[in-house]
Amino acid sequence: MLVLIVAQLWVLLYNATGWSRIAGGQTIGMRVTHIQVVRSDGSRVQFARAVARYLVLLVSFLLLGIPLLLVVVTRMRQALHDVVVDTVVVPAEP
Repeated sequence: MLVLIVAQLWVLLYNATGWSRIAGGQTIGMRVTHIQVVRSDGSRVQFARAVARYLVLLVSFLLLGIPLLLVVVTRMRQALHDVVVDTVVVPAEP
């Protein structure tokens, strides 16, 4: 059980650091695919907002991924975690 908690904390820190302004809104995989996470107004994401994004993403997975289907119907192609924390995934700036 402790291993699962530590692993989840590691994933949380990795994603929150990557999505936040600390790493320019990109995890390693996002850098490879040339996309980044920003606020809907184009500003960078603060660390606390990135943590909240990850926690809402976890809830989406616990709900069998159904909230992720919002990507199909929202104008800015946002999943639930993006809508809740006011973020959007966009092409990365060069």
